[in-house]
Order: sequence, then C-alpha cells, then structure tokens
Amino acid sequence: MVEFFYKQIEAEAIFTGLLQAGFPSHAILLLGDQFKCDIFATFAAAKALNKDILDFARDIPAHPDFVLLAKTEEASTITVDDIRTLKQAAQKKTCAAPRKACVIQAAQRMMPAAQNALLKLIEEPPGGICFLLTAPDKAHLLSTILSRVVSVILKPLTNDECAKILKLHIPQIADAHSVQLSDMFNGNLDLCIQFAQHETANEILESAKSLAEDLNSHKLYKLMTSLGKLKNRSALHLTLIAAKHLLIEKCRSKPGNAVKILPLVGIINEALERVYQNANLNLTISWLLASLCAKNTQDVRPATCQTNQNPGSITRQHKTYPR
Repeated sequence: MVEFFYKQIEAEAIFTGLLQAGFPSHAILLLGDQFKCDIFATFAAAKALNKDILDFARDIPAHPDFVLLAKTEEASTITVDDIRTLKQAAQKKTCAAPRKACVIQAAQRMMPAAQNALLKLIEEPPGGICFLLTAPDKAHLLSTILSRVVSVILKPLTNDECAKILKLHIPQIADAHSVQLSDMFNGNLDLCIQFAQHETANEILESAKSLAEDLNSHKLYKLMTSLGKLKNRSALHLTLIAAKHLLIEKCRSKPGNAVKILPLVGIINEALERVYQNANLNLTISWLLASLCAKNTQDVRPATCQTNQNPGSITRQHKTYPR
C-alpha cells in the first residue's frame, strides 16, 4: 500500500521544495481521490513535523503539534464553528516539532462562511504552521481560497491498482467484487471503500442501476421504490456517484446514446450539488424523481396537432388532411 500512496514523485517534489523554503505559501491543497489525498496529507504532515511516517501514524491522536479537522459522517458540512475550533488549536505554541501541521480533510464540505473564516486564517497565519487541505477537485472551493493555496494534483490509481489496494484494505472482500467496484468507480479508492463498507450497499447498487436504465413509467416506479429505501445522505451520495459512472460507461461504449444520456448526467450532477449543500434527503429525492419524470415525459411526448394557416385543413405529422 505504501508503494501506491507514497510514491507520488511530483507531489513529493513540490512538497519537499515548499518545506525547504519554509512554506512561503502556508496552505497546500491536495487534489484527487479523497482517501488517497488524506493518506498523503498524513505523510506530508509527518515530514513537516520531522517524524517518521509509521511512528507518526501511531501517534496521530496524541501528537501535540498536529491539528486534524475531519468529518466522519458522509456528506456532513464544515461550519464556521469548526474553523474557529481549528484556529484556537492552531494558535497554540509548538511543543515538540519545528512547526504545527494542520490537515483539513474533505475541504469541499466547507460552507462559504467557513471558507471565508479559513481565508482570514491562512492570510494571517500563526507563526510556524502548515495547512494541508484535501479535496477531490476545486469545484466547491471559493476563488479566494484557491488564490492562496498551492494546488497539488495526486497521480490517480489505475483500476487494477485500486482493486489490489481495496483488497488490502478490506481483506474479506471477494476478488471479483473488488474488481467490479474499481471498474464502476473508475479507480476511485475512496468511493470503493465507502461502498464496500456501507450497510445498505445492495440497495445502493440497485438504485444506481435503476437510475442508469432507460426509464419508462414502470421503471420510474421501481426507481421510486428503491430510492425510498435509502436511509441517509451518504447512501444517496453513493447511489448518485455510482449511477453517474454507469451512465458515463454507457456513453463511452455507445457514443450514439450521448444525446439521451448526458441530460440524465446533468440531473444527477444537480442532485449531487444538493447533497453537498446538505439539503433535506427526502426533498432531494423528490426533486430527483420529479426531474426524471419531466425528462421522461419530454422523451415520449407524442406529436401534437397544429392548425396551419389554411383554415380548410389541419396539419398532423406533416400530412395535410381536408376537413
């Protein structure tokens, strides 16, 4: 596992250069697979604190110069109060290391007000501190935050690498299932682990497959039933991500279907935005179903009769019939 996570040659070179320069930019944004970014952030924090990575991994909860902001509940948000608590910890003097290391996992979950509070902190940081933010992409971060961080993109895993690490992380998972998840989530280890460990994984997969199907009235009812079984935002989040990957794969295998598939992907993206914004679960599912029903109605709408300019005839499907 160390081979896959820590041999990020370009990322290591950038971080080492910043470390040797004394962190002229006090904040670094690690972009990519969330799980992998969080692991690399731990590796980087250990280097910033002059600690051996394995020793540091054992001491993380108790290390006095390490500050971690991580939300354990999927799709939960980082609030202003969280940043204030972080600030209080960051302002304490160092005890055993040359500097403090502060890691904010899943920075995309920060509400706008929380990002503005963090902005003030990284603009005027306490002496001797390094901020390490992790996120899958820049989409949900304010431009003011992005202008004050050094962005480092981690090398993605291949599907085969993802399947091997998933098997190492969850030894009881079947080889075929690890390969299936790696292919479905396109090598995104964080999503694979979340899915494999989720208590309602079967319901999630059923809902995702239903979302990715060509919908008719019967299938919409089936989808409504399966979505109704989802118990929390994390389940809906994984369902939407899995469905999106399935749709994209369908589009790749049959490019001619793109006209039908891409609007569905757009609806799913909008539903994901609502999940990220902590919207009510039932309202988000209702909006999703209503949007899918509206699209389905447009796709099957029959040709309408239109009266042409000649009052003596009616135009129907481009044929003229006398009265």
